[in-house]
Amino acid sequence: MMEIKKISIHDLKAVVKVHKDSFKDFFLTKLGDDFLLLYYDCIRKDTNAILLGIYD
Repeated sequence: MMEIKKISIHDLKAVVKVHKDSFKDFFLTKLGDDFLLLYYDCIRKDTNAILLGIYD
């Protein structure tokens, strides 16, 4: 059964991979993996943001 829950710090590399696969020519993708890890980690930590994943 699939479960929706908050993205943990341990899942960020997978989030970056999904981002890169989904947005190949997107501006943020061109800034690289380190930037995307920082970007999604900032969203994850922001109390006003929501970062969810679907887990199998």
